[in-house]
Amino acid sequence: LADGEYYIGDIIGMDVVTDQGEKLGVIRQVIDTAANDVYAVAREGRKDLLIPAIKQCIVSVDVENNLMTVHLLDGLMDL
Repeated sequence: LADGEYYIGDIIGMDVVTDQGEKLGVIRQVIDTAANDVYAVAREGRKDLLIPAIKQCIVSVDVENNLMTVHLLDGLMDL
């Protein structure tokens, strides 16, 4: 894989936090769309949060520590 690329199996079950340090949940599914992948983040007591796998949203992916840091674009939490 090229730098910055990951196997889907590497990120399923990965913890997700915001760039502000808020824990969001765990990636439970990767949805393949025509434009880009979308990560479905399972949140306790709430519907899944859908985060597009684009550089404006994905700040870092740390496979070794099982942690993804994301930046939530305006309105993303409202979907």
